[in-house]
Amino acid sequence: MNANVPGVPSAVLQFDQILPDFTLTFSPSALTIPAGGGATLAVTPSVISPTFTSYCGTTFVANSDGSNVFNAMFTAPPGGLTVSPVPLDFCGTNPLTTSVSVPANTPPGNYEITVNAQLNTGYQPYYSPQAMYNPIATIAAAHTFGVGVTVTAAAAPPAPGFQLAASPVDISIAAGDSFPVTVSATASNGFTGPISVSAGNLPSGVTISPSSFTLTAGSSQPVTVSVAPGTAATSGQITLTGTSGPTTGSTQISITVQ
Repeated sequence: MNANVPGVPSAVLQFDQILPDFTLTFSPSALTIPAGGGATLAVTPSVISPTFTSYCGTTFVANSDGSNVFNAMFTAPPGGLTVSPVPLDFCGTNPLTTSVSVPANTPPGNYEITVNAQLNTGYQPYYSPQAMYNPIATIAAAHTFGVGVTVTAAAAPPAPGFQLAASPVDISIAAGDSFPVTVSATASNGFTGPISVSAGNLPSGVTISPSSFTLTAGSSQPVTVSVAPGTAATSGQITLTGTSGPTTGSTQISITVQ
């Protein structure tokens, strides 16, 4: 478009009209988030008018709040859901992402995030030395979209537990000899309590002392594995089993009798 302004060469006042209409697509189209969790939402603008000239950033006429003229504002539903960052200021049709967070105390259910998007249009000069000239900006298109969010119950925290370990885990002993082994326990998910440990599945002629003992998380117990004189060469697995109420754990020692 060319405009005639007294005293200004017509070539200086050549303008392009910015995007006339658009739509937004969301990926995923709907979200499922457990209470206390979050998800990322990708938003892609698409031009649905026959003509399109892509402008970005400050080439647009800015809105009164300083945001880009092609943007999307997200309104989170009740339940404490939050969306950040907002608004999304689009650069042409380049996709942007935002994050949706759900507080741990949000009740399970179906929610919808409202997305109000608008595109301003006007005539923007390629170049104008006249400070008195101000580009004209109007809302060319405004659309409202909805993104469904299904909030599920928060995942149950993992149950407290413990792990047993033996060091070394592979031993070789001659008949009539013995070998020291250290058995230790570590806790997970806040486990506390005594752990009763006992040895089982010993090959014939093999003993372990002590054969039962008590550990706590972070503690260890030295034991001695012995092979009776005259024991025939063999191999096997000694199983150490720990119990603490309904919680169990085990580890094994590989033994070779020479």
